[in-house]
Amino acid sequence: MPVEADRDLLAAVADGLAAGADPGRAPRMQAYMKSEMPYLGVAVPKVRALTKVAAHPLGVGRLLLAWSSVPDRWLRRADILAQVGSKSRTDVDLLTEIIDANASHRDFFVRKAIGWVLRDYARTDPEWVRAFVEDRAATLSSLSRREATRHLP
Repeated sequence: MPVEADRDLLAAVADGLAAGADPGRAPRMQAYMKSEMPYLGVAVPKVRALTKVAAHPLGVGRLLLAWSSVPDRWLRRADILAQVGSKSRTDVDLLTEIIDANASHRDFFVRKAIGWVLRDYARTDPEWVRAFVEDRAATLSSLSRREATRHLP
């Protein structure tokens, strides 16, 4: 059962998505994703702005931790990628918990997302990423490790 802050967060994100809706784009987006999920036609930059962890005033950490174990691979992927672009504002403890919860997941898109978020954070703290990948060499997939270390010196 969601706590009040989670309901407030969900309401804030839903309101933001509704405000950014473009009904003309929605059918094309839904066809592209081949999903029954409803699409509002919200531009990607707007979605990213609404889902940034470090910048969100309501703090989405608890919600992201909950998403890290749901069966839906797309929620897990969104969960993993939520901090992309946060740079020095990245919550590395939260990132660690989310990646550890998903490291053994068999889905390609989940594994790729792990590599992407680590590669993105490597631009800010390459030594942390290198140590993280080395410490988890046995649990991270080869795809995740390869993506994470792609641009490391």
